[in-house]
Amino acid sequence: MAVRYNPAIPIVFIVLGVVNFVLAFWLLQTGGSAGFSIVLGPLLALLGVLQLSRTYFEFDPRSGTIITKALLGPMTRTFGGAAGGSLHVDGNRIFWTKTDGRVKKVPVTRVMARSDQWRAVLAQMGNRTPLR
Repeated sequence: MAVRYNPAIPIVFIVLGVVNFVLAFWLLQTGGSAGFSIVLGPLLALLGVLQLSRTYFEFDPRSGTIITKALLGPMTRTFGGAAGGSLHVDGNRIFWTKTDGRVKKVPVTRVMARSDQWRAVLAQMGNRTPLR
C-alpha cells in the first residue's frame, strides 16, 4: 500500500517558495540585494512539487515491510520484513524491533502522511501477526 504526502505541507512550500522568489526578484529590481532568497524560493517550490508527486512510503502487509523513498534520487530504506525484525505500532508511531532486540522508530510520521492512508496502514499493521 502506497502512502502519499499530506497535501497541505507541499502546498505551503510551493506558496512560500513562489512568494519568496517574487519578493527577492522585486528586491533585485529596486536595487537591493536578494542574497540567498533568489535561490531559496525555487528550492522550496521544487520541494513542494516533489512532495505532491512522490510516494512518502510503501507498506507491504504480507511481509510486514515499510519502504521509504528519498525525494530526490533512487535511494530507498527498508524496515522490517526482509531487513529483519518486526514492525509494531505504539500510539501513532511505528517502531521496528530489530533481530537483536533493539527498538528503533521508523522515520515516518502521521503529520507528513495523508491521514486516511496512515490510518489504513495502522489498521493493517494492527490486524497482522508479526513475523519474527
